Amino acid sequence: MLYDGAIVTDARPALPRTMALPSYTPPRRRTTPPLYATLKKRYTTQALRFMGFVRDGSAMVKRGAHRTVYAEATSADGEFWSVRPLVRDWR
Repeated sequence: MLYDGAIVTDARPALPRTMALPSYTPPRRRTTPPLYATLKKRYTTQALRFMGFVRDGSAMVKRGAHRTVYAEATSADGEFWSVRPLVRDWR
């Protein structure tokens, strides 16, 4: 704004800086489940069925609540299976 030929600024006191804490962002949830090592022990088809495994294509899977896959088993010959757990306490 002009006043008698000189520029006069609107002198406002500077606002104090706030001592705010940095914003908190919660840690991200894992999108992929942790993988566990394939068990060395081989199971027969009958033993897997006794543990609750069912056929799912060429593999066998053990499902829990809401169709969550707890473990999956694969086999080359169809008789002896190797199990890979996908969760802890899968049995």
